[in-house]
Amino acid sequence: MTASPRSATERQPLLPSEFPAPSPPPESGESDPTPLPSGIQTPSKDTPPVNQPSGTDLAWVLTGLWSAVFLGALDGTIVATLLTPIGSYFNKAHEASYLGTSYLLSVCCFTPLVRPLRRPFNAH
Repeated sequence: MTASPRSATERQPLLPSEFPAPSPPPESGESDPTPLPSGIQTPSKDTPPVNQPSGTDLAWVLTGLWSAVFLGALDGTIVATLLTPIGSYFNKAHEASYLGTSYLLSVCCFTPLVRPLRRPFNAH
């Protein structure tokens, strides 16, 4: 393979140094030069943008996220707190690592089994 004279090297810029100037925005009295296809309406000034959630939607999303983080932290705290009592009940407190392993294995095994139970609540 031979290198062509126009091949890029590490010392050449990837983009040209001069870009074309952007076109100026239309004046307030002028109409938009590109008409919208039929059936598409321009949004009114009263409606919020599509990509900006309302305050209620944002509150529900944040509540769900905070609940998930809280329950995950609570779950970990309960397991960490109960390691010693469970280990001493089985006279294996010095081998407490098996409790964390068994907890993680049971979560991994039961998560797919719980999914069909959640399916009616996820129906649209």
